[in-house]
Amino acid sequence: MPTKVERCADFAARKLLAWLSRNVHPEQGEWVDALAAESVCAEGAWQRLLWALGALPLVWTIEVS
Repeated sequence: MPTKVERCADFAARKLLAWLSRNVHPEQGEWVDALAAESVCAEGAWQRLLWALGALPLVWTIEVS
């Protein structure tokens, strides 16, 4: 059973990915969708949160051709 802190980390990861989805260039939305889908495979809430945090610079540095 996840602890309250783990549930908060999971919630933060989901909210961060949702925020990114709303705030990136529309052509980069697919990247955020893929990152969100892959975050489900992370082992635990803390890894999911780290995955979401790692996405922050990625979505703004990908060049759209």
